[in-house]
Amino acid sequence: MKKITLMIGMLLMLISTALAQVELDVSVAEKFCTDSDGGLNVWSGGIATTEKGNDVDDCDGASSNLKEFTCEDDKSKVNTENCDTYDAICVSAGDETVADYCACPQGWTFSARDGKCVEGDVVVPEFGLLGGIAATLAAGLFIAGIRKR
Repeated sequence: MKKITLMIGMLLMLISTALAQVELDVSVAEKFCTDSDGGLNVWSGGIATTEKGNDVDDCDGASSNLKEFTCEDDKSKVNTENCDTYDAICVSAGDETVADYCACPQGWTFSARDGKCVEGDVVVPEFGLLGGIAATLAAGLFIAGIRKR
């Protein structure tokens, strides 16, 4: 009789331990990280979201530094980027829930060739010979189509 009681006691202890383990596993939050601007992108304000909350891209005080949050596996990681590197300024919304970003100053434009802001307008290359002919024909057909109506 003592053996049966002992076995039942051990069985109940195993069952309660297993149930406690299942309960513990269910309560653990799934770890994840997403970045709304797709990673390290100073030109677009972003928010890195994890199970712990949101980290919002933020201008660092009066400096030109941008705290740019990205994801590394399932964690948010901060990178400090200086907007001056791109001849840009750090634009702050003044609200901690709205993401900040780097932007070209007024009268300046981002040049993909130079990888930074440049003074004045970016020069768009002219059409090649075939591109120019195609554009001219398309414009002519468009005008002819309007006149027929």
